[in-house]
Amino acid sequence: MSLIKTYSPKSLWVSTLRLLNVIFRHPPAVSVDPVSYFQAVLDMHVFINEDLKGTLPVKCEADSSNPLAMLELIHSSLSALEKMLFGTSCPFEVSVEGCCRYTEHLEHTLSQSKNRCRLL
Repeated sequence: MSLIKTYSPKSLWVSTLRLLNVIFRHPPAVSVDPVSYFQAVLDMHVFINEDLKGTLPVKCEADSSNPLAMLELIHSSLSALEKMLFGTSCPFEVSVEGCCRYTEHLEHTLSQSKNRCRLL
C-alpha cells in the first residue's frame, strides 16, 4: 500500500460513482465492470444532466479511442456541472488526476452543504 494517492481511469470512475450517490437519493444502476471507464463517467454525467434537463444542454460524444479527447470532454462536463449547480468555476487541469480532483471537489461541496446548490 502506498502513501501517495494514485489516479487512474478507474479511480475517476469510482469518484464519479460517489458523486452520483451524493446527488441522488436513489442513484441509477451502473455497470460494476464497464467496458470503458471514460465512457462510463460520461454516461453518469449525462444521467445527472438529464435529471436537471432544461438547465444546461450537454453533448457527450467523443472518439472513445482517443483518451485525451475523452478527458477533455469529461473535464468540460464537470465544469458544466459545477456551473449549473453552484454558479462557480474552479481551475483543475485536464488530466486523469485533475478530473478525479474535480469530481472529488464537487462531491465534497455537495455533501458539506445541501443548501448551496442552486439552479440557474
